[in-house]
This record gives sequence, structure tokens and C-alpha cells, in this order.
Amino acid sequence: MTVTREEYRRAIGTFATGVAVITTARDGELKGITVNAVSSVSLEPLLLLVCIARGAHILPYMVESGVFTVNVLADDKEAIARQFSAGQHENRDLFGLPYRIGETGAPILDNTLSFLECRVQARLPGGDHDIFLGEVVRAGVQRPDAGPLIFYRGGYTGLRPEERAGE
Repeated sequence: MTVTREEYRRAIGTFATGVAVITTARDGELKGITVNAVSSVSLEPLLLLVCIARGAHILPYMVESGVFTVNVLADDKEAIARQFSAGQHENRDLFGLPYRIGETGAPILDNTLSFLECRVQARLPGGDHDIFLGEVVRAGVQRPDAGPLIFYRGGYTGLRPEERAGE
């Protein structure tokens, strides 16, 4: 039996994921893209992975700079997720959003839930995406009391404070 693309999307869409904006910089140009394919890989060394579509505007910037930041979005940042999402603007610079340049040279967006600055350790093929393995060199929580933005069944949602683990 063959699974269709639509069946796959419908089934995988039930797997709730966090939402992040990947940012990078090359020769003074700052770029970002919304992703939900982010995963912790290892604690020793500290590694995570992100998946970027092969045709994404940000791909050559990540490859050439060798650095990126994962900016984890809070539940009140859906507008930012939409600004950086695929199919929106051809030139997804930072849209005038407040940011600072991190230790790696990649931008860290202000007022996100958290950030993880990474150096690219490997780039692997993954179908129509490239998988970037990043060594985490710096991380921080910017809004410890905020809830996460979640992508579920093709749309954005958040977790109410009473639903968050540990509260």
C-alpha cells in the first residue's frame, strides 16, 4: 500500500510541534525562516537538528556562514511565524523586528521564548530538505513565564498556562 502525500500530511499533522524562526547572517545580510522541524539530538556534545527545504532562500546563507540561531516562539508570536513562513515574502530579512547579534554572528530575535545559537557540524540530504546538525554554543530563555507557540493540524495554537508541564 502506498501512502499519499495528503495522507502523510494529515497523519503527521497530529504530531504537535513547537515553532521557531531560524536566523542566520552572511556578509551583513540577515535572514530568517519559520520551521517546526527542530529536534534535540545529543547532550554530549550538545547537538540539535533543523530541516530546511532545498529551495528555501535561507539555505545558501546557512551553508556559507556555517551558523544559525533557533529562536523558539512564544504563544503570542504567531504573526512573526507567519511573517517568516514559506510562501510569504521572497526576501525574508528581519522585517524590522528587534534583535541582537549573537556570539556566532547570527541574529537572536528579541522577546522569543528562548534561543539556541549553533555552529553547523553537518549537512545531510533528507528528501526535499537538507538536515543541519548544529552544535549548540550558547542558549538562553528570554521569557520564562510565556507559553510556547504550537503547530498542530496545519494551524497555530498555544498552551494555556494551566496546561504547561510542571505548573
